[in-house]
Amino acid sequence: MENASKSQLDLAMAGDIAHNVRLASKLLANDPKAARVFRAVEDGRGTASGWSVAKAAGIPTDEARLFLDTLRDYGVLQSTDPGLDGYYSLTKLGFDLRSGFSIAV
Repeated sequence: MENASKSQLDLAMAGDIAHNVRLASKLLANDPKAARVFRAVEDGRGTASGWSVAKAAGIPTDEARLFLDTLRDYGVLQSTDPGLDGYYSLTKLGFDLRSGFSIAV
């Protein structure tokens, strides 16, 4: 896509975002641990450390790190640093996902 037009790039980016939303929705709907991690970040209101998320979600730290990294890769979370040492918050996409998708925990 090196020589792609702006409209082609915009379409490709929109397709990537839609794909990530589907993946995140599927993960959160099918994995209660992932949903607990998402809720713990949401409850932290932008100040949730990876360590506090793992504790609040009640899951082992290695699993929490994996879910945090995956949800960050999907674009629904952002962090100051990767892994448990970062502080996490929802992105706009994460807020939209939360608003449009009820997660049963």
